[in-house]
Amino acid sequence: MLEGNRFEHLEREKGRFRSYLLGSLKHFLSHRFARSQAAKRGGNAESYSLNETGAGEVAGGSLPPDAWFDQQWALALLRLALLRRALARVELECRDEGNETQFQHLSPWLTGESEYGDQAELAEKVGVPVNTLKSTIHRLRRRSRKAVKAEISEMLLDSADVENEMTALFAALKNK
Repeated sequence: MLEGNRFEHLEREKGRFRSYLLGSLKHFLSHRFARSQAAKRGGNAESYSLNETGAGEVAGGSLPPDAWFDQQWALALLRLALLRRALARVELECRDEGNETQFQHLSPWLTGESEYGDQAELAEKVGVPVNTLKSTIHRLRRRSRKAVKAEISEMLLDSADVENEMTALFAALKNK
């Protein structure tokens, strides 16, 4: 989708990005179906599933593609909101402890916006050893994980499901 500069013609005033993505998904699926039905690709041959669970079906199972897209969009927004609230919780804790500046410097390592080599630069800029900075980042990440866990537990009825939800959340973020 990113090949061929397909986003250059998209004007912000003429439509919403979400609508553009939905249209692209529908277009892709219709062309994929047409190609699969072509005679030279075995379109007239009978096909069989390799498994009985239907894992080979289009993502979303019985949902139409646009409903599946809307569902995935809502889940992505929910995950983002959850992570923002958790990050705000950690920032508030740091502010209460008088470490607001520290949080501002180290927050890129919580959101994945920084590079590994940046730690040495920041350590030199702040005037602390690199290992001290790494330890501080590690502790801040641990606090962030606890904050995410607290946010998830507030949303669930059964606190036993928190670890499963955490695993699902981080798996989804890795596939992003």
